[in-house]
Amino acid sequence: MEQMEIEMMNQREKMEKFSRDYASMRDILFVVMENKTAEFARVMEGLNAIEKSRSIVAFSAAAKNHQTVSAGNQPFVFESVITNVGNAYNYTSGHFVAPVSGTYVFYSSILSMAGASFEAYIAVNGSIKVRMHESGNNGPRYGMASQSAIVELNAGDVVSVNSPSSVKVHGNTYTTFSGFLIRQFQ
Repeated sequence: MEQMEIEMMNQREKMEKFSRDYASMRDILFVVMENKTAEFARVMEGLNAIEKSRSIVAFSAAAKNHQTVSAGNQPFVFESVITNVGNAYNYTSGHFVAPVSGTYVFYSSILSMAGASFEAYIAVNGSIKVRMHESGNNGPRYGMASQSAIVELNAGDVVSVNSPSSVKVHGNTYTTFSGFLIRQFQ
Protein backbone atom coordinates (compact mmCIF):
# COMPACT_ATOMS: atom_id res chain seq x y z
CA MET A 1 0.00 0.00 0.00
CA GLU A 2 2.79 2.26 0.82
CA GLN A 3 4.22 1.65 -2.64
CA MET A 4 0.90 2.63 -4.18
CA GLU A 5 0.76 5.85 -2.21
CA ILE A 6 4.28 6.74 -3.35
CA GLU A 7 3.30 5.98 -6.93
CA MET A 8 0.21 8.22 -6.64
CA MET A 9 2.28 11.03 -5.18
CA ASN A 10 4.76 10.72 -8.04
CA GLN A 11 1.89 10.81 -10.50
CA ARG A 12 0.38 13.85 -8.77
CA GLU A 13 3.73 15.68 -8.87
CA LYS A 14 4.08 14.88 -12.58
CA MET A 15 0.54 16.14 -13.23
CA GLU A 16 1.19 19.36 -11.30
CA LYS A 17 4.46 19.91 -13.19
CA PHE A 18 2.69 19.24 -16.50
CA SER A 19 -0.05 21.68 -15.53
CA ARG A 20 2.50 24.40 -14.64
CA ASP A 21 4.46 23.75 -17.87
CA TYR A 22 1.25 23.79 -19.91
CA ALA A 23 0.12 27.10 -18.37
CA SER A 24 3.54 28.61 -18.96
CA MET A 25 3.63 27.40 -22.57
CA ARG A 26 0.06 28.65 -23.13
CA ASP A 27 1.02 32.10 -21.83
CA ILE A 28 4.10 32.21 -24.07
CA LEU A 29 2.07 31.16 -27.14
CA PHE A 30 -0.59 33.74 -26.32
CA VAL A 31 2.01 36.53 -26.23
CA VAL A 32 3.63 35.30 -29.46
CA MET A 33 0.23 35.19 -31.21
CA GLU A 34 -0.63 38.70 -29.99
CA ASN A 35 2.70 40.02 -31.31
CA LYS A 36 2.32 38.24 -34.69
CA THR A 37 -1.25 39.49 -35.06
CA ALA A 38 -0.15 43.06 -34.37
CA GLU A 39 2.77 42.68 -36.81
CA PHE A 40 0.43 41.31 -39.50
CA ALA A 41 -1.97 44.23 -38.97
CA ARG A 42 0.91 46.72 -39.40
CA VAL A 43 2.05 45.02 -42.62
CA MET A 44 -1.50 45.05 -44.01
CA GLU A 45 -1.90 48.75 -43.14
CA GLY A 46 1.35 49.49 -44.98
CA LEU A 47 0.24 47.52 -48.05
CA ASN A 48 -3.14 49.27 -48.05
CA ALA A 49 -1.42 52.66 -47.82
CA ILE A 50 0.85 51.78 -50.76
CA GLU A 51 -2.11 50.59 -52.82
CA LYS A 52 -4.11 53.74 -52.04
CA SER A 53 -1.14 55.95 -52.98
CA ARG A 54 -0.95 54.45 -56.49
CA SER A 55 -2.82 56.47 -59.05
CA ILE A 56 -4.96 55.06 -61.81
CA VAL A 57 -4.81 57.23 -64.90
CA ALA A 58 -6.42 56.38 -68.25
CA PHE A 59 -8.20 58.35 -70.93
CA SER A 60 -9.59 57.92 -74.39
CA ALA A 61 -11.05 60.68 -76.54
CA ALA A 62 -12.18 61.13 -80.13
CA ALA A 63 -12.66 64.05 -82.50
CA LYS A 64 -16.40 64.41 -82.90
CA ASN A 65 -16.13 67.16 -85.50
CA HIS A 66 -13.92 67.48 -88.58
CA GLN A 67 -10.96 69.65 -87.66
CA THR A 68 -8.74 72.15 -89.34
CA VAL A 69 -5.49 72.95 -87.60
CA SER A 70 -4.68 76.25 -89.26
CA ALA A 71 -1.28 77.00 -87.72
CA GLY A 72 1.71 74.73 -87.33
CA ASN A 73 2.40 72.87 -84.09
CA GLN A 74 -1.10 73.32 -82.75
CA PRO A 75 -2.80 70.43 -80.90
CA PHE A 76 -5.76 68.54 -82.25
CA VAL A 77 -8.78 68.71 -79.96
CA PHE A 78 -10.48 65.43 -79.16
CA GLU A 79 -13.69 66.80 -77.69
CA SER A 80 -15.65 63.55 -77.32
CA VAL A 81 -14.28 62.00 -74.12
CA ILE A 82 -14.87 58.25 -73.89
CA THR A 83 -13.17 57.82 -70.53
CA ASN A 84 -11.06 60.10 -68.35
CA VAL A 85 -10.04 58.24 -65.19
CA GLY A 86 -7.96 60.65 -63.13
CA ASN A 87 -9.24 63.69 -65.11
CA ALA A 88 -5.85 64.29 -66.72
CA TYR A 89 -7.14 64.91 -70.28
CA ASN A 90 -8.53 68.36 -71.10
CA TYR A 91 -11.02 68.07 -73.97
CA THR A 92 -11.05 71.83 -74.66
CA SER A 93 -7.29 72.17 -75.15
CA GLY A 94 -6.45 68.65 -76.39
CA HIS A 95 -3.77 68.39 -73.70
CA PHE A 96 -3.08 65.50 -71.36
CA VAL A 97 -1.33 66.73 -68.19
CA ALA A 98 0.41 63.97 -66.21
CA PRO A 99 -0.98 63.98 -62.66
CA VAL A 100 1.87 61.79 -61.36
CA SER A 101 5.37 60.90 -62.49
CA GLY A 102 5.58 57.53 -64.20
CA THR A 103 5.69 55.49 -67.38
CA TYR A 104 2.77 56.09 -69.74
CA VAL A 105 1.49 54.70 -73.04
CA PHE A 106 -0.09 57.00 -75.65
CA TYR A 107 -1.80 56.13 -78.90
CA SER A 108 -3.31 58.25 -81.66
CA SER A 109 -5.08 57.36 -84.87
CA ILE A 110 -6.00 60.01 -87.44
CA LEU A 111 -8.22 59.75 -90.53
CA SER A 112 -7.56 62.21 -93.34
CA MET A 113 -10.29 64.04 -95.21
CA ALA A 114 -11.02 62.58 -98.66
CA GLY A 115 -8.22 63.48 -101.06
CA ALA A 116 -6.11 65.19 -98.36
CA SER A 117 -2.80 64.31 -96.74
CA PHE A 118 -1.53 65.17 -93.30
CA GLU A 119 1.41 64.97 -90.92
CA ALA A 120 1.03 64.75 -87.16
CA TYR A 121 3.03 63.82 -84.09
CA ILE A 122 2.70 62.94 -80.43
CA ALA A 123 4.59 65.53 -78.38
CA VAL A 124 5.69 65.80 -74.77
CA ASN A 125 6.05 69.41 -73.65
CA GLY A 126 6.16 70.38 -77.35
CA SER A 127 8.99 67.96 -78.15
CA ILE A 128 8.19 65.45 -80.91
CA LYS A 129 8.31 61.82 -79.71
CA VAL A 130 6.79 59.94 -82.69
CA ARG A 131 5.42 61.05 -86.06
CA MET A 132 2.68 59.86 -88.39
CA HIS A 133 1.98 60.69 -92.04
CA GLU A 134 -0.77 59.88 -94.51
CA SER A 135 -0.93 60.73 -98.23
CA GLY A 136 -4.64 60.55 -98.87
CA ASN A 137 -4.31 62.77 -101.93
CA ASN A 138 -4.37 60.02 -104.57
CA GLY A 139 -7.92 60.62 -105.69
CA PRO A 140 -11.01 60.85 -103.49
CA ARG A 141 -9.90 58.40 -100.84
CA TYR A 142 -9.42 58.63 -97.12
CA GLY A 143 -6.18 57.66 -95.42
CA MET A 144 -5.46 56.68 -91.81
CA ALA A 145 -2.25 56.78 -89.83
CA SER A 146 -1.62 55.74 -86.24
CA GLN A 147 1.25 55.83 -83.82
CA SER A 148 2.01 54.91 -80.23
CA ALA A 149 4.69 55.83 -77.72
CA ILE A 150 5.77 54.68 -74.28
CA VAL A 151 7.24 57.62 -72.40
CA GLU A 152 8.43 58.51 -68.93
CA LEU A 153 6.76 61.67 -67.65
CA ASN A 154 7.12 63.92 -64.67
CA ALA A 155 4.01 65.21 -62.95
CA GLY A 156 2.86 68.29 -64.91
CA ASP A 157 4.30 67.21 -68.29
CA VAL A 158 1.95 67.91 -71.19
CA VAL A 159 1.24 65.40 -73.97
CA SER A 160 -0.66 66.30 -77.13
CA VAL A 161 -1.16 65.30 -80.75
CA ASN A 162 -0.06 68.15 -83.00
CA SER A 163 0.44 68.92 -86.67
CA PRO A 164 3.53 70.76 -87.97
CA SER A 165 1.44 72.55 -90.62
CA SER A 166 -2.11 73.45 -91.60
CA VAL A 167 -4.16 70.27 -91.93
CA LYS A 168 -7.76 69.02 -92.14
CA VAL A 169 -8.74 65.73 -90.53
CA HIS A 170 -11.91 63.69 -90.27
CA GLY A 171 -14.05 63.70 -87.12
CA ASN A 172 -17.03 61.41 -86.49
CA THR A 173 -14.87 59.63 -83.84
CA TYR A 174 -12.45 58.20 -86.46
CA THR A 175 -9.64 60.39 -85.12
CA THR A 176 -8.64 59.39 -81.57
CA PHE A 177 -6.13 59.98 -78.76
CA SER A 178 -5.70 57.63 -75.78
CA GLY A 179 -3.26 57.03 -72.96
CA PHE A 180 -2.76 55.37 -69.63
CA LEU A 181 -0.30 55.05 -66.75
CA ILE A 182 1.68 51.80 -66.71
CA ARG A 183 3.72 52.38 -63.56
CA GLN A 184 3.87 55.25 -61.14
CA PHE A 185 7.30 56.35 -59.91
CA GLN A 186 7.76 56.47 -56.14
